[in-house]
Amino acid sequence: MARTTAKKNKVREINYLNKDFDDFRNSLVEYAKTYFPSTYNDFNEASPGMMFIEMASYVGDVLSYYLDSQFRESLLPFAEEKRSVYNIAQALGYKPRVTSPANVVLDVFQTVPALNGKPDYRYALTIKAGARVNSSTNGTTFRTLDDVNFKFDTLSDQRVTTIFESDGGTPTKFLLKKRVKAESGQIAKEFFDFGLAQKYSQIKLENSDVIEIISCTDSDGNKWYEVPFLAQDTIFDDIENNAQNDPEFSQYNDEAPYMLKLKKTPRRFTTFIRSDGYTELRFGAGISDSPDEEIIPNPNNVGGNLPGSPSYLDKYYDPVNFLKTKAYGQAPSNTTLTIKYSYGGGIQDNVTAQSINSFTNLTIENQDNLTQTLVDESRASVAAINPLPATGGKGAETPKELKENALAYFQAQGRAVTKEDY
Repeated sequence: MARTTAKKNKVREINYLNKDFDDFRNSLVEYAKTYFPSTYNDFNEASPGMMFIEMASYVGDVLSYYLDSQFRESLLPFAEEKRSVYNIAQALGYKPRVTSPANVVLDVFQTVPALNGKPDYRYALTIKAGARVNSSTNGTTFRTLDDVNFKFDTLSDQRVTTIFESDGGTPTKFLLKKRVKAESGQIAKEFFDFGLAQKYSQIKLENSDVIEIISCTDSDGNKWYEVPFLAQDTIFDDIENNAQNDPEFSQYNDEAPYMLKLKKTPRRFTTFIRSDGYTELRFGAGISDSPDEEIIPNPNNVGGNLPGSPSYLDKYYDPVNFLKTKAYGQAPSNTTLTIKYSYGGGIQDNVTAQSINSFTNLTIENQDNLTQTLVDESRASVAAINPLPATGGKGAETPKELKENALAYFQAQGRAVTKEDY
């Protein structure tokens, strides 16, 4: 490719196809011979003129290399730098795995007293998700992922009941068993203070290899929810199926002890995995104290031609106000966020069977209007064991694995990666 340039009534051809040192050098020599034949004609390797030509060729070669490198780093299949691979993968919606926790299924037990020869399920406990159990092998901590509710017995959450103690053939105490999934990881809690609201504010967690954000609450007790992208303003929240939450469907709580509730919230955030293994929390752009309905013009606050309707068509609306709405989430302001998360994981968390057996914390719902001695006995009887080894713990994805997984994830969404995605 060449371009014709007019200067002082002279037409000069400029070559844009040069890519390396030799191409630049040869083109510059030909250019000098063509357009400056009487000005300079000493093209000896040791001449001063050739020194400047080769220096210019050197600069062109370096710039050409970096131009090719930058273009290559913008394409996921050809990117080599770890930071580029992480950024592109997350732009496509795939979250890199800097660590993988070990997963295990625990058998959890408790005893209940007998009532007329049958289990008295009034003393059945509900152990909240997040109970931590340690391994006696290497001290690895595992966290339960769901509630263990001994009150219910469903096809998806079966309860096994056996006689634990008897007196003269009459049962006096029963043993209840349920299963719950658990994963490895240390638990950490951090506090972040926010002053005036700032659009798209970010915070970085202190520990690397973050597995999961367990909870995020502000100093006013409001919960903040993790979403895949800030434009998603709804989340699913699970609630217990009881008469207080849903009088109509509570009669089916033996089959469906929990329900999913769709909740709309402006308090949300996304997580971004950095190439150094650390995690950032990123918040929205909503910095206005006014409701969005007052900022965004609509027939209710602008008016129309109908009789009796408000008329503010001649009023000025600052377009900058649209950037302050909560459409992409609210920005935290004048508050303190408490972030609770798990971190760690790795191949060393794959412990053997029968080794996870020591509770370090239990959160059990209160048992009201019952004999306190029997309640205490039921609480003290809680135990756990893993019948099978913990598996799945491993380190971070390599850049090659990350590229392949990100491409597979994106193609699984229904289409292939095209140039428009970059």
